[in-house]
Amino acid sequence: MLTAFFGDTHGQLDYMFSLVRKIESGLGKAVDLDVQVGDFGAWRRAEDMDASSRKWCERHDVPLETGMGDFPAYYRGEKKASHPVLFIRGNHEDQAWLLELEKPYRELPGATVEVVPNFFFLPDGHIVEWKDSGIRFAG
Repeated sequence: MLTAFFGDTHGQLDYMFSLVRKIESGLGKAVDLDVQVGDFGAWRRAEDMDASSRKWCERHDVPLETGMGDFPAYYRGEKKASHPVLFIRGNHEDQAWLLELEKPYRELPGATVEVVPNFFFLPDGHIVEWKDSGIRFAG
């Protein structure tokens, strides 16, 4: 299983997927899974962004909608993930939303939460085997 690891994408998911395609082209093999190790940028709405992300946008004169990246378009179904993505919580996410999503899974330690098609959130303290591959991830 070929896995690509990324960190701190801050919602720039189109760019992440373009890098995956470059990896695939260079290796001549398909990437089976993208793992994002925090600060994925899971924001549905600009008003849910954390204070430091908002300040970054202000300092760099970037509109909030641009600063939050591509995730909202994937959330609304306007874009589709080219590869499955497994992500863990970082400090630049919609914390309240992720906490709400993981509530039903707190007693199911081997579960992920598919927040949008092909984007799988690994709740804190969970260990999951990825699709019977024998490879386990812990968050």
